[in-house]
Amino acid sequence: MSGSPRQALLGFTGLLTVLGALPWLTRVDDVVYRWLQFERDCEFARLGGLSGRIAAVALLAIAVLLYRRKPPLRAWLRAAGMAASGAGMVELLKIFFDRLRPNQLPAELVGNALPSGHVTSTTLIALALWTITRSARYGPLERSLLLALAVAAVLSQSLSRLVFGAHWPTDVLGSVLLAIGWIGAWEALIAAKPARPWRWVVLAVVIAAMIVTVPALRIPLSTPYEGGETAVDFDRAEDQARTRGDWRHGDREPAGTVAWLRATEGAITLPDPSSPAEGIDIALRPTARGADRLPGCVVATFTVNDWTAPPISLLTGWREIHLRPPAAAWRDRGNELRVALEIDAETRAEPSDFGWLGLLGIRYQTEG
Repeated sequence: MSGSPRQALLGFTGLLTVLGALPWLTRVDDVVYRWLQFERDCEFARLGGLSGRIAAVALLAIAVLLYRRKPPLRAWLRAAGMAASGAGMVELLKIFFDRLRPNQLPAELVGNALPSGHVTSTTLIALALWTITRSARYGPLERSLLLALAVAAVLSQSLSRLVFGAHWPTDVLGSVLLAIGWIGAWEALIAAKPARPWRWVVLAVVIAAMIVTVPALRIPLSTPYEGGETAVDFDRAEDQARTRGDWRHGDREPAGTVAWLRATEGAITLPDPSSPAEGIDIALRPTARGADRLPGCVVATFTVNDWTAPPISLLTGWREIHLRPPAAAWRDRGNELRVALEIDAETRAEPSDFGWLGLLGIRYQTEG
């Protein structure tokens, strides 16, 4: 078996193995995500943005180094076709694989989790550019440098998506394997020179149309946190009345009404769950800074009755945090969620939103 079919087999087999093992691998997802949730401070979160930019610079450096050897135009066009077709495939698979992100906000806000568009696209571009090295002579030192830049780009982008809490570790692994398989399959197809290649285009269009228009074909994939039971929805007036402290209600986002905490302390009386609660998930985002709405750092400490979670640093954007109080922390009735905020001086000096912390809703994870 030549290199390209072997690469395709390796990538797609690895992806299928990850998908099949998800019910067990979700334990790893949970451990990594919750560690990042509590250990990530605002500076570490900023590192996620820097890491994503490093990936882009590494890809640009690869392209510049390749250009110096003047590879033929057809090599560039072939690489562009590989990456562009892969990007379209990613968007389809995001629909086909119905998997919630760590931020279990509605998919219309954040999209599904697998594959990661950032990680898959970065890997696709890196591998597609690598195929250009076969069209011109590159020395061992140049090839080693190009390979190091490609690996750095993929690792940097993967780190960025994990630090931001945008994807599970298994999403990142599956995305890299998907890109490896896709590039290998493309190279194998080009090498085979199939007759009437337009048939492949028609087949791809038909499959894409079926995925988009027939929801029954989509495959739900497991996550550490599965759905849950809505506890508080600030679209409901009775749930707005559950807040205690200085809150502002009514500023809508695409997914619903936001409750903004305008003081450094507040509380919410929780309704009784239908079955014993194992955890609580809170959809929220911190305020931004100034008229340009720059990221503002807010540190939130949540308390459920007498149990207090470690502080959580929030820098930007909507996310969902996952708290798992011990069973002894829950009361039979009348549970209360309290939050205390620490706000850095720069954020405090330039508020731009309706409060320091916006809550979109609260959900129970229950035994049932």
